[in-house]
Amino acid sequence: MSNYLWVSHFTAHYHQLTHVFCFFVFNVWLVPFGFFVSLSVNEAVLPDRLAASAEHVYSEGGRTKSASGLKSAFNYVQEKREDLMPSSTKRV
Repeated sequence: MSNYLWVSHFTAHYHQLTHVFCFFVFNVWLVPFGFFVSLSVNEAVLPDRLAASAEHVYSEGGRTKSASGLKSAFNYVQEKREDLMPSSTKRV
């Protein structure tokens, strides 16, 4: 419907083809798609999705933050390095 209305507008009023094409790409197609994606992204963080992993998030001392994937990967590499080279670890 929106495409039809904009095409009828641009056929009634002359504009360069490149301007019309850029208008369609950005304002008619990409912006509504961006709104749709931004709405669907929030559905991945609803409480019912996180309820299954609630025992991993909460501890007896209070709420703990779960580490990101990148931070977890660095911690894993550091643990393996400490296992392989114990002399290079920090001594407290």
